Amino acid sequence: MLVRTATHADRERVTTVHEAAVRAVPPDAYDRHHLDSWDHGRDPEAYPLDDPDRTVLVAEREGTVVGFGQAHHGRAEVEACYVHPDHAGRGVGSALLAGLEGRLAGTGAEAVDLVASLNAVGFYEGAGYDRVEATTVEGRDGVELPCVRMEKQLRPVDAGDAARGWGRLPV
Repeated sequence: MLVRTATHADRERVTTVHEAAVRAVPPDAYDRHHLDSWDHGRDPEAYPLDDPDRTVLVAEREGTVVGFGQAHHGRAEVEACYVHPDHAGRGVGSALLAGLEGRLAGTGAEAVDLVASLNAVGFYEGAGYDRVEATTVEGRDGVELPCVRMEKQLRPVDAGDAARGWGRLPV
């Protein structure tokens, strides 16, 4: 598997992964009303590939994009981490999350924040994130999706990492 920075050529594939991942959310996490609000037609041009304060990564297997993640440097926030359901449970999400955390660590972040969908809370807890509070995210037509705000502390780097300019690393 290869994790790399997304390019403009990846936009359609990122959209496909995003939509497939949302459609695969189990019904015990959200009802159909919530899922319809969340999965409301994505514009491939909307992914912030040219924003210097954001990182968008893709994971590829055999030349196919199977996941993507997005982070905002200024807020030290993971904004998205989605894996195509055909590749779930195979380390794709973990690799993307580690890549995003590494990019945020390189900016000097001491902690990483995110808002997790209910179906993803266990994944993030397994990656070392702690629950901070219940929250909501507004979907289409004002529908509020229940979520959980989470945080992960980053560990200080050692002298070798500092010499390489890595800032702080994920725990």
